[in-house]
Amino acid sequence: MPTQRIPAVTVNCDCNNVVLEAYELDPDFIVCHCELCQLVHAGPGFGAHCNGIKIVEGAEYITVYKSQRVPMAAWHFCSRCGTKLYFTFDDDVWCSPHDKYVLSVGTLHGNEASKSVAGKMRMTREAFYDLKPGYYTFQEPTERLSTEETAEYYRAKSQADAPNPIDNDSWYEVYREAE
Repeated sequence: MPTQRIPAVTVNCDCNNVVLEAYELDPDFIVCHCELCQLVHAGPGFGAHCNGIKIVEGAEYITVYKSQRVPMAAWHFCSRCGTKLYFTFDDDVWCSPHDKYVLSVGTLHGNEASKSVAGKMRMTREAFYDLKPGYYTFQEPTERLSTEETAEYYRAKSQADAPNPIDNDSWYEVYREAE
């Protein structure tokens, strides 16, 4: 049975210059162990899919970063304090109208209202588990996806309810080319 989504939550960066509203947030979040997350986050990335993000304040403080390692996504940061805000998948690989945005779970600790949402979050899945460094382990029981399983998971998720789904292996190939 699908988890009930959180209709909307307002989050902010550490310096409070950026305020975002995330819509239809999935409380079952994913931990990513890929090498890019290890570099960008100085550890695993903690992300919760949502159906939309509205920039309420501070658009001028948001910096977008696209890596050659993962060319189908872009990371959004606060340029003043460095808070990792969210990332998005490119339209050419993410055809579904759902879950294109991934909110950094840590942003839920920025204000009192969002802290109540943080208490409802659950780590349920670990992506790129075969790339996880040996110096940390989580105790929570999770679904642990290999690189191949992660690519398949996101290929299926990115095409769900899509008006024009990609019917080939381009999603998987983009992951393979990035390695």
